Parts: sequence; structure tokens; C-alpha cells
Amino acid sequence: MERERAVTAEAIAEHFGVTVPTVNRWVREHRIPCIRPTRKTVRFKLSEVECALSDDAVKNPNSEKTSHG
Repeated sequence: MERERAVTAEAIAEHFGVTVPTVNRWVREHRIPCIRPTRKTVRFKLSEVECALSDDAVKNPNSEKTSHG
């Protein structure tokens, strides 16, 4: 079984079409799991982030939608 590589916040942001500050906010809000190999370094497993965000979308379908009218 192959181990999944940990990726950067930049890679997560690019994959989901959001900014790095949004990824950092998701971490602060405990919406996505992360790995902290050092105090300042944060890495992610893409499959775990995808799962967390899909679970979050099911629990809170309107959490990312805002009304601009």
C-alpha cells in the first residue's frame, strides 16, 4: 500500500480553487485536518481534506454560500 504524500497549503488552495488564507482559516476553524511537522510548518493529506470538506458540505450545505444581492 502506497503512502499518501503530504502537500502544502498552496497545493490545497490550488486544488480547491481558494486562496491560502482560506486554507489557513479552515485550519483555524478545525474544518480540515493538518499535520504539523514543526511549529510553523503545516502539511495536508489531500484525501483527508477532501473527506472533511465533503462531510462539512453535507452537515452545512450553505456554509460557504453568501447572498450578494
